Amino acid sequence: MINKEIKNIYEYAKKNNVLMNVTIELLTNCNWKCKHCYIPKHNNNGLKKEELFSLFEELRGLGCFEITFTGGEMFLREDIMDILKKAREMFFNVILFTNVSLLNEEKIKKLSDIGVFQISCTIFSLNEDIHDEITGIKGSLKETLKNIKLIKKYRIPLEVKTILMKTNKFEYKQIQSFCDKNDFKYIATSSLTSRTDKDKTPLSLVIEKKDLKKILPDIDEIRGYKKLNVNPDKYICNSIKYSLAFDANGNIYPCNNMPLKIGNIKKDKIIEIWNNSEVLRKVKEIKWKDLKKCNVCKSNEYCVRCAGTAYLENGDLFSEDGQECVHAGIRYNNL
Repeated sequence: MINKEIKNIYEYAKKNNVLMNVTIELLTNCNWKCKHCYIPKHNNNGLKKEELFSLFEELRGLGCFEITFTGGEMFLREDIMDILKKAREMFFNVILFTNVSLLNEEKIKKLSDIGVFQISCTIFSLNEDIHDEITGIKGSLKETLKNIKLIKKYRIPLEVKTILMKTNKFEYKQIQSFCDKNDFKYIATSSLTSRTDKDKTPLSLVIEKKDLKKILPDIDEIRGYKKLNVNPDKYICNSIKYSLAFDANGNIYPCNNMPLKIGNIKKDKIIEIWNNSEVLRKVKEIKWKDLKKCNVCKSNEYCVRCAGTAYLENGDLFSEDGQECVHAGIRYNNL
């Protein structure tokens, strides 16, 4: 019943231009050095606490329901607990994207006490050599697993993600089993993106097609993939109908995956951006029939195209999402 009610709320938001959720990048600094990271430089301490609180006020005024906080690694901020506590005091549903390695029992208990809705972290492998090789930090898996146990102890819902690349392409089954045993939500993906400064270095880590053919059916099952009903009049993305994203400089974007700047909180009011941005309106209104190549592609029913990724890779919202083209082709040929 709850899931159905939430779904209905988001359907209402989509139809009535209601801002339901946002992603806020609190900083770009990070204690890990992941090879695939889309952030080009980890040297931004983020917005001041007072600027964030002012942003919260604007979001509350717009009726925003949920905030996902991300980084960098947010627990490098000395004021992180103040920020999270303030968000909860303002009745936002709070989700944390963190590597959890900097947590301890005292911090985790505080997160439980203030009512964090979910923590989402990443495990690349349960083999310490593989995981730590990807993060670039020796001992990172041990710290992650230690704090995951404490998160479970304090009954904070946990989501574990695995980003699959050449180095760890077959590690997901063991991690999935670990999550099943501990009642953690699990998702896995083989999609990588360029860095936001257009540096394509992370794409060198993309799994080769011969191996992707072996693992994609498993990944689709984990993610709950379903064949699409491609209607030419269907919008290309539902989430941008009710979401926004903010980076560590206060820049505003349609979503966390689409680096198309539409404003900045230091000079623009969120309500003006949400209601009057011509760029945002055009992005929201793009439909499948506007994608000249994708609309006629024989495998488009098997494609989970991301407009944000397409824009990042090609500078064009109407272009193909290259990795998803490969995925869709594999699914189509496996019929």
